[in-house]
Amino acid sequence: MQPSTVVGALLFIAHISSGGAEAHRHYQQVLTGNQPGVCRYGRRLECCYGWKKNIKGQCEAQCDHGCRHGECVGPNKCKCFPGYTGKTCNQGGYNLENAGQTGPRIIS
Repeated sequence: MQPSTVVGALLFIAHISSGGAEAHRHYQQVLTGNQPGVCRYGRRLECCYGWKKNIKGQCEAQCDHGCRHGECVGPNKCKCFPGYTGKTCNQGGYNLENAGQTGPRIIS
């Protein structure tokens, strides 16, 4: 075997064992108690797709179109305040208690 072939094979093995091939592996969502949106990529923990690290270092859900009258609880998933509906919580504005419905609604 050529010395360059041996060196190349050793470099490839070192690359794989150091975690350099992690980009080609699948991710796995990690349950971390009260911090949602954390995934394991190989040996690294990072925010999952659709989540972004906020200034406190926690993963925060991202809603591309925002949640006008609600909060973003998952990637492009709004939890509407009472009285509002729609994918971005932009419909409504009436009192759901008078209509016999109460509580926030999650729209996905």
